[in-house]
Amino acid sequence: MNMRMVFFIPFSGVFILVGVLTFALTVPSTISYYYKRELLKNHSRQATATLTSISLDDSEAGLYEIVYEFQHQEENIEGSDIIDRKNIADQLELGSPLPINYLVEAPFPSSIRLRKLANMLKD
Repeated sequence: MNMRMVFFIPFSGVFILVGVLTFALTVPSTISYYYKRELLKNHSRQATATLTSISLDDSEAGLYEIVYEFQHQEENIEGSDIIDRKNIADQLELGSPLPINYLVEAPFPSSIRLRKLANMLKD
C-alpha cells in the first residue's frame, strides 16, 4: 500500500460517517413532521381557539409563533403554530378567535387554518 491509500481510506471514512449520521438523525424527525401534518389534513376536527400570545420567533425570516388555547372534552389545551405571514400576524390581537385543526385522539398536534383565518380577517 502506498502513502496515498493510507491517508485516503480513513479520510473518506470520516465523510461517509458524517453523511450517514446526518441522514440517520434528520430523517426520523422529518418523517414524523410530515406524518403529523398529513394526519391533521385528513383526520382532524375543526375548532375555534383563542389567541393567548404572539411573538416574533425569527426576525430575519419573519416567522411568528402563535400560542392559542382551545377546549377538547372539557379540558383546556394549549397549542402553538408558526406562521410566516406578517399581514395576518399584524392584525391579530390577544383574545382573537383562531380557526384550528386538531386530532380528536391526540389533540396536541394542532395547526392554524391559515386560509380560513385570512378570510376571517378580510371581513
